[in-house]
Amino acid sequence: MEFFLQLQQATPWLHLLPLLVALVGGLLRFYRLPLALRYLVGAVAWSLTIELAAAALRLQHLPNLLLIPLDVVGELTLLALMYQAALRSAALNRWLPIGLALFASYALLSMLDAPVAVKFRADLQITENCLLLALVVLYFRQLLSQLTVRRLEREPLFWVSAGLFIYCLGKIQIVLFSDYLLLHYSRQFNQAVWGVHKLLIMVLNSSYAVALWMRPRK
Repeated sequence: MEFFLQLQQATPWLHLLPLLVALVGGLLRFYRLPLALRYLVGAVAWSLTIELAAAALRLQHLPNLLLIPLDVVGELTLLALMYQAALRSAALNRWLPIGLALFASYALLSMLDAPVAVKFRADLQITENCLLLALVVLYFRQLLSQLTVRRLEREPLFWVSAGLFIYCLGKIQIVLFSDYLLLHYSRQFNQAVWGVHKLLIMVLNSSYAVALWMRPRK
């Protein structure tokens, strides 16, 4: 637990380092990337923008929870478009715009309610991560059914999907039980739990960096 406490308290910007590495790689190679990975560059840029905006609000001693709806809508939209471009599924092409529109409408309309806008919004975060997990499962299913990839370690989207799978499973557990942990466990234990969350973010951002610096298979 001590390791996760130190990770949460002593390294507030460490999780952004792989995100910056991913963004630099994506921008340098943007026009050589396939469409799916270009959407990933957009998702990385969006995540970094939200992180910087949250940091600016903290410096002004203002609540940054109002950024959660913007964060989840932007991230889900760009990552969903990434999978849409990669999977080329007729069913996904038909239903994805409807699902994204409904989710975005619910998330953004909730910002108009001032008391709700500054809440933790576990509902939005759990929904986003469940939807991302569904897209990851669709990708892995197609990967197993087509068997066209000989070396998974040379497939950029495999790294992204593996990172998302690990991150989303962990994030759902943390968010789902966050209120219970806050009420029944010490502040130190809760900080350690969010240290685990920071480690999950680093794993995810590192998977983005690997994917965007990798030479895509031909």
